Amino acid sequence: MITDNMGKKTLTRFIRYSLVGSSTFPIDIALLWFFVSTLGINYLLATGIAFVIAVSINYSINRPWAFYGTRRGFWGGYGFFICVGTFVALLTVLFTGLLTNWAGIHFLIARVLVAGFIGILGFFINLYFIFKVAESQEGSATASL
Repeated sequence: MITDNMGKKTLTRFIRYSLVGSSTFPIDIALLWFFVSTLGINYLLATGIAFVIAVSINYSINRPWAFYGTRRGFWGGYGFFICVGTFVALLTVLFTGLLTNWAGIHFLIARVLVAGFIGILGFFINLYFIFKVAESQEGSATASL
């Protein structure tokens, strides 16, 4: 059953998730730029690599802070996260490629545009599938915003 308290907890999780994402996204963009400009890696491959690195950092921060009360262990959750993350990375590469090749948008700008959609999708995937947050356990969480 959904209660006002559950809605507040979900909003708190979303705010925390957004703060973490906002702090790790510059790492994603910096890595993308470095891989393409310095190492000469194709921008689509670099997009995927940078995404996986940045979201791995994101996972390790979000797990205890935004998604406290998870039912999954760290490594079990991370394994599941990588499987789902591969799908999300492919979506990121696909949409970045479409915006770059078909719409003529610079790859870094395209990646920023794709981030909003992917970020919201990622929140709900994390909330319901990756972390399987136990709403009944949330009352014992001591983390605060």
